[in-house]
Amino acid sequence: MDQEIQENTVTYTKKSNPFNMRKIVAWIVLAVVIIVVIILIVAIVNTIKRNKTKRVNNQPIVQEEKKKEEKKGLIVVPKKEEESKPESKPLVDIEMSAFIEEYRKDSAAANSKYVGKEIETYGYIQNMATSFTDGKPFMSIIPVKKGVYTDERIKCLVKDESVFEGLKSGQGIAVKGTVQSFEFGFIPFKNCTVRK
Repeated sequence: MDQEIQENTVTYTKKSNPFNMRKIVAWIVLAVVIIVVIILIVAIVNTIKRNKTKRVNNQPIVQEEKKKEEKKGLIVVPKKEEESKPESKPLVDIEMSAFIEEYRKDSAAANSKYVGKEIETYGYIQNMATSFTDGKPFMSIIPVKKGVYTDERIKCLVKDESVFEGLKSGQGIAVKGTVQSFEFGFIPFKNCTVRK
């Protein structure tokens, strides 16, 4: 006779821990990686801004030498007077690059110093446009004559587009207006007037 052996099997069930350590560690590592990436991006942006400021401040101003005459063969042709005349800048209250630099370093301090005051400065027209938000005409004024300029600038809020007549981008002009609060890279001049 065969004996029947009956084995009782015991089944164990493992309760899952509501706080899975692997998941917690994974989330912590992800959070640390995100923080490190943000810190790196901020550091890179700040380095780029500092380098751009140094490049603008250290860039030598090159003035073209006046050429009184050109020689073509045996004929001497004098240059036109307009080309040899240096640009004459009108007298202004404040030098624009110094004014912009104050806003670049500390816009809150510059706002408290200038907002509500009438300032006149000399700069170059970057563009003339109409605002998308309120439909009012304005000119962007920058401290350099040519090239791409991406830093702070003056937003000369003019009464109407008739002010644009006879003006072109890159032209040097004196602007005068009441300084408003700094916003999005622009220093608004309310009731802005221009003179060449």
